[in-house]
Amino acid sequence: MSWTTDLVAGLAQHIADAGLGTYRPTGAYTAGETGIVLGTVPPVPDRVIVLTPYAATRPLGLADTSVSVQVRVRGPAGDSRAASAVLDPVHELLDGARGLVLGGVRVVQILHASGPAPIGLDSSNRPELTDNFVVQAERPTAAFPD
Repeated sequence: MSWTTDLVAGLAQHIADAGLGTYRPTGAYTAGETGIVLGTVPPVPDRVIVLTPYAATRPLGLADTSVSVQVRVRGPAGDSRAASAVLDPVHELLDGARGLVLGGVRVVQILHASGPAPIGLDSSNRPELTDNFVVQAERPTAAFPD
């Protein structure tokens, strides 16, 4: 896989290891699970955590990179608080996390950037929220080895 995919898949596994959902790279989930997926919001299950990387910056002359990751969640229909019930524990796990290795990528720290923000209801009347984090990680290259 790529460095970015390894990082985000490692983040998904970290969330799953904390008991906040189930991560399967195949994306197959049962109706009662909270699925953790990368990139695209699936139609099922009702409770889902979607991780999407979207921007990266590198301070001049350093091997460290900051990657923004959107955490989009959905809860079951019928309760507007359902998305918060999915998002809040994820937020608590990630904000301020330090010294992790996610998917083989050394993470210096994860910081909250913005949100949570309501997205509204999806086409099945399930509430959605989004939250954003900055993952500061080591990304050595030939030009920036350390």
